[in-house]
Amino acid sequence: MSNDKSPDELAALRLLEDREKRYQETLAQLQEKITAGIDSLDRGEGIDGKTALQKLRENIISRSPEQ
Repeated sequence: MSNDKSPDELAALRLLEDREKRYQETLAQLQEKITAGIDSLDRGEGIDGKTALQKLRENIISRSPEQ
């Protein structure tokens, strides 16, 4: 069997490589945000869960269309 790839196979491989690259970049960004969040909590800059949930609810309500 030959190692030569058809144009469709090459295109599919490029798409997979691009997707993997974007995934790895997104993962790295997420890891940086998690690390920053943990560092913030370690410095005592966090808020309690009840307050966080209330802020999320307010944010969701403020973004919902008028009814």
